[in-house]
Formats: sequence, structure tokens, C-alpha cells
Amino acid sequence: MESVLFISSWLLWVIVLINFFLTLALIRRINMKPGDHLKILETLKIGQKAPDFMGEALTGEQVTLADYAGRALAHPRSRFHPTTS
Repeated sequence: MESVLFISSWLLWVIVLINFFLTLALIRRINMKPGDHLKILETLKIGQKAPDFMGEALTGEQVTLADYAGRALAHPRSRFHPTTS
């Protein structure tokens, strides 16, 4: 019986901590001004040349900016973090 009580109290504290961190994240998000999230990321302006990059495609092959030279390209938002060269 003691072990069940110990485990349930431990799980309760884990849930309380998760709830605490989620609440802090929500408060931080609510306090952000409109447009603040855009300042975090460096973005290219329309018509500005893209920096040279190298990345790995889903197929495993290496791709660079030169592979897309002269082609119109729409890059969907992703968590792609290219390495500049």
C-alpha cells in the first residue's frame, strides 16, 4: 500500500510540474505583441537573393542553392536549419 501511495504522489508532482511549465509558456505567448514572433527569425525580403545553403533532402541526397538556380521555388515553412557555406 505504501508503494502505491508513493508512486501516485510522485506522479501527481510530475503532473503539477508539467502543468506549471505549460502555464508559463502560455503566459509568455499571451504577453507577446503581434509580430514579435517574426522578429525571432531572420527572414528574406521579397526579391532578395537567398544565401548559399547545403541541406539533406528526405531521400538522403545533398541539395544546395545551385541545384535550384534559375527555377522558381516555394519553400514551405519547416524546421529546416541550413548550414551556410
